[in-house]
Amino acid sequence: MKKVKKDAALKLLEILADTAMATGDVLEAMIKAGYGASQGRLLRELSRMERRRELAEARVRVGRNYCTLLSRLKKDGLVQVRPGRGDKLLAITRQGLQRLRELWKKQSQSLPTITQPAIASRTFTIVAFDIPEKERRKRNWLRRVLANLGLRMIQKSVWIGKVVLPREFLESLRDLELLDRVEIFEISKAGTLEHIV
Repeated sequence: MKKVKKDAALKLLEILADTAMATGDVLEAMIKAGYGASQGRLLRELSRMERRRELAEARVRVGRNYCTLLSRLKKDGLVQVRPGRGDKLLAITRQGLQRLRELWKKQSQSLPTITQPAIASRTFTIVAFDIPEKERRKRNWLRRVLANLGLRMIQKSVWIGKVVLPREFLESLRDLELLDRVEIFEISKAGTLEHIV
């Protein structure tokens, strides 16, 4: 074997030792990279081909999902297809507008998600609240958030932890109109609380 052919064979065998590949992919990569290209160049070309394939597959999935969604919306009477100039137009129906308003209303009533973590502190933070039964969703949300921030329950409406509460949490209390129902204390001397946390 000539040296160039031996080098190409060696590179191909090294690539195939790492992973099995379709013959067409290997051939296409060798053609695009050029005969006698380095192993690195061949691997880069194979990687580019894989990314293009993944992108094409993602486009097909998105297209399928879009068609499924559109079919469901048409079936439910929320959108309709109307003739247009050379192409069909999608339009929302009266029933679709009503459903859109319902979704907007539901979204505006959703409870916020706290993404900022609490910061560890040397002082105690105590959160006490009194939220009436008619606002049970907000009360349950507050308990979940306090637990996620690392506070422990002393009583159902009294929580304690050695944390600094994130600004996002305080802003959410304001947005949910809970500030007048929640008291937050910071205590620098633990006293009898030391055994709790």
